[in-house]
Amino acid sequence: GISTDYIQARTGMSIQSAALISSLDSVGPIFLSSLVSWTVSRYGNRLWLIAFSGMASVLGFVVLLFFPDIPIVVCMLLLSLNNIISPTLLRSSIPMMLHPDMYGVGFGMYAGMTGLGGNANILIG
Repeated sequence: GISTDYIQARTGMSIQSAALISSLDSVGPIFLSSLVSWTVSRYGNRLWLIAFSGMASVLGFVVLLFFPDIPIVVCMLLLSLNNIISPTLLRSSIPMMLHPDMYGVGFGMYAGMTGLGGNANILIG
């Protein structure tokens, strides 16, 4: 997510308020991932949702970097859309791409790459 320190430096708000806004992109998936799963199961359109997710992420970063007048909450909500949609769709696509004998390998690789991506900043820094 976006650093609390960055939000505090950009907006001048208190560290507590900046931390609350910084956590918005992590809170959305807790409550809305099941809604995305249900929507995909009922209506399909997996490709359109993943494209929308990518566009929301790019738009969130563009607004964050180039439009300081737009409230930072808007940026965080756009980035949260990506965190809600992408992992749900990618994880649920594994059985569609692999033979049933390979499900364990597919889900294991997904878990390993997710762990690596989550800890990349620790490994690099």
